[in-house]
Amino acid sequence: MSAQSILKQLKSMGSKEKRDSMSKYAINVNNAFGISLVKLRQIAKQIGTNHKLALALWTTGNTEARMLACFIDDPSAVTPAQMRLAN
Repeated sequence: MSAQSILKQLKSMGSKEKRDSMSKYAINVNNAFGISLVKLRQIAKQIGTNHKLALALWTTGNTEARMLACFIDDPSAVTPAQMRLAN
């Protein structure tokens, strides 16, 4: 499973209605697909812990990909340098 294949999956799951809902909570939706957290958690459960994939998803800059990265990353593998990339 690659970051690009996950992005394609996420894009196909997105909805304009959910994006509009996200913007109500001051979430920048310029790079978001509009996917519920429930669906993201289901995907994370299927993937399991995967530090390398989490890093790749984070670098995409996509809102949902970054949330998914947080769900699947291995906390013991996260470095201080990686934490500084949060911006």
